[in-house]
Formats: sequence, structure tokens, C-alpha cells
Amino acid sequence: MSSGQAILSLTGNCFFQDRPSAYTDPRFLQLVQLLRGSDCAMTNLEFVIHDGEPFPAYVAGGRAASYLAAPPHVVAELKWMGINLVYAANNHVHDFAEDGVMTTIKYLKAGGLAYAGIGPSLTTSTAPGYYQTDKGRVALVSASDWGPRGMADIPFQMPTGVMPGDADAFFKARPGINLLRYDAVTTVDKEAIAALKRISKELGWEQSKAGRRAGGGRAEAFVTQSILGAEQDNAKQFHFMGRKFMPGKSFGFFTEAYEADLQRNFKWVREARRTADFVVAALHDQGSRRESDEEHVRAFCRGSIDAGADIAVAHGGRLGGIEIYKGKVILYGCPPFYFQNESIRHNPPELKMRYGLDPTSTTAEFLEERAKGEAVGGSVVGMRRDEFGRGSVLQQVVFDDNREPKEVRLYPLEFQSTGTRTERGRALLAEPGSPAATTMLERAAARSKPYGTEIKVQNGIGIVRIK
Repeated sequence: MSSGQAILSLTGNCFFQDRPSAYTDPRFLQLVQLLRGSDCAMTNLEFVIHDGEPFPAYVAGGRAASYLAAPPHVVAELKWMGINLVYAANNHVHDFAEDGVMTTIKYLKAGGLAYAGIGPSLTTSTAPGYYQTDKGRVALVSASDWGPRGMADIPFQMPTGVMPGDADAFFKARPGINLLRYDAVTTVDKEAIAALKRISKELGWEQSKAGRRAGGGRAEAFVTQSILGAEQDNAKQFHFMGRKFMPGKSFGFFTEAYEADLQRNFKWVREARRTADFVVAALHDQGSRRESDEEHVRAFCRGSIDAGADIAVAHGGRLGGIEIYKGKVILYGCPPFYFQNESIRHNPPELKMRYGLDPTSTTAEFLEERAKGEAVGGSVVGMRRDEFGRGSVLQQVVFDDNREPKEVRLYPLEFQSTGTRTERGRALLAEPGSPAATTMLERAAARSKPYGTEIKVQNGIGIVRIK
């Protein structure tokens, strides 16, 4: 083993179809050097890798989103950028159904890029991926959340064709994604609870609910693997249309992770602790978009640290706070890293039809139509303008000679927002003091403060010292 500090770099969503190795922008190359200078650099593989083999799933990203796929050469491009290990569990790696999961695995293995979070079975998708460094072995457990989004106003679909399964003596294993499923629990006042109870009784839904509890009738749930014995009502909770309501002082909601999914992941974090020198637990967070970090995300991150992880990172749609928990590091939000959502070249006919387009229309026509909606919804290059300010961060965790975290570094990034579709969305190292750098560091500091974490800015870099 080589002595000295180890550096692990963590980034968020990554998607491109071209060759970043052709770019010569100095600030992009500075970012590449930071990644290459790490002992291990990680990113979220927010796409399928295929060469035309699989068919598209009925919906992409768990909803009517873009079908994110890239050709096999992206593996070599990621390695050129300095990426050594990818979290592959997310909502887009299933855009081409189970076959797309398997082609992604095929090309990652062929290119020698380590990964975790997807597999030909439930066990293999949850098991760690490993990357060997001169400072020791890095283990990664990767999961993706699955549940109501936004303000949790509509139930999320069942993970049909997404949740993997293990084989037994009679059935083959089913490929898929390591999911952390969660539900939203809605809090309302007593008058609202009484109204829901009256509606359910008068419509005869109470009888249907009793049948589902006993395992009869239509026993499927929106998210869960089994509804048998669920929907238990009492003075503290009432179930209405498959959703749990609780009386509270105000209207709102919180999220609840499925305990079985938590424990399955914690089991493999404990295994990783026994077999590796550095352990990372990553969760693709596509839940609601409140200022605070979601309850199911905190449960996964803190539970992973308790199980033996050195770093727990939530990556996806937002920049969250930093918590130093039991001497280890929790990054509650790692925003998109290198995300060229406008670079897609093809989309299936049904997606175009959902936008009111002719099924024979081109992808460029689709992108133009989608851009109109994003302008109303506050998005830029497929990402929300209000959240990112056209910026992101590269987060590094520095370990001491005893392999204990001693420092977190935040390098502000900005997305190229001008030029053509093939240029927009490139990640660049932000200029110190620039609007993008200032916005991201101030936001990180504000969201870390509730956890008692102080971020100091030195030479344009955010620093967290771990005592």
C-alpha cells in the first residue's frame, strides 16, 4: 500500500453521446485533471449503453421523459475523463427495459469500467462494485429511489419491469435496478381526515380496502412488492386511494423508505466494509424537490454510515447539505455533472406522440417542442434554472493515512449555456468569484448549516474540515 492521503471524487448525473476528448476548453481540461488526479473518481451513469440491440421501454425515466442512451464508445470517453467507477442505479438506465440493462453491463465490462447498482438479478444489482487503487480498494453500493415525485401529489407507478428478482429452482432471475422504494405520507387537519373517511365509506372503498388487507380482490399497490396486511387504519393514520394520511397541525408530507429495501442495501454495505478499504453508498435521489433533504434519503445515508460506509452520497436533481455523521461524510445532494440532455439523436414514436407530434417527426422537432414546456417550467438544457443557477459542484473527500475522512472539498462548476445543442451542458471549472461559483458555494453552505457543518471558502474552493 502506498502511504499518504487518498482522494475520492464524486459527481452527479452524467449523459453525453459525443466525444468529450475532442474538447480543448482550458476550464474543461482543468476539470479533467482534477478527476484524473483523484485516486478514484465516480459519476452517475444516467443512461443506457447499447448499439441498437434492445427495444425501448414504454416510458423513459419512470415517466414521459427523454430516452437517454449512448453508443459503446462512451465507456472509453468516461475513462479518458478520469472516471473509474460509476453508480449505475438510476431512473434512466431502464429506458430500454431489461435488455438495455444487460447491454449496459456488457459494454461496461468490455470497457473495463467498474460499476454497481444494476445486474441480472436482485442480489447482483445490490452487491458492491469494486475498484482497486494504490491506496486501497474502493467499494460502491449503488441504489435508486422509487416513489412519488415533486410535491407527491400523484402516486408513482409500480416498478414493473424495473425491480429485479432472484432465481429459484423454477424461475430465472430478472434483470433490473437496485431500488430503494418509498411512499409519501400526507399530513392534513382533522376535518380533512374526517372528509376522507366519509368519502371512502360512501363509495364502498372501505370494503375494498378490507379485501386487500386479507389478500383478496385487487391486491396490487402502487409501489410496494406486496400489499398483504398493509393499509392498517387507526387513530394515527388513515389510508385513502392507496395513500397514507395522518392528522397534523399543517398540510404537508414526508417520505418513508421501505424497510426491506433499506436492510437489503445495508447488508451489502456491511459486506463491503469487510472486504474493502474505502466504502461508498450512493443513492440516486429523484424524490420531491423541497429545500430540506428527504426523510427516505436521510434514512439511507445515515443507515449506510451505521452499516460501515465512509461516504454516503445522494445524487440527482439538487445540491444538498453536507453532514459529518459519526466522523464520516454524508453528501445530501450531488447535482448533475456533465449533462447534455439536448444531445439525444433518437426518440421512439410514442414519446413524440405524447407531445402532440406526428410519430414520424424528427428528434430535433421533438427537442424544440419540449423546450417550449421547459421555458414555462423553469428549465435550461433539461435542468431546472432556479435550482442550479447553471452551476454544479465536484465534491472530493480526502482521507488521511489511517483511511479516515479528514476534509471535503467543493469545486464549483458551471454548465456551458450558449452555443449549439452539442455544446450546451458541458461542465467547466467555474472561475473563482463568478456568479455560478458564488451561487453554488452559498447554497451548499446554507444547506449544510442545519447539520452543524461549516464550509469555508479558500481560493474559490469550499472546504469542510473534519475534526
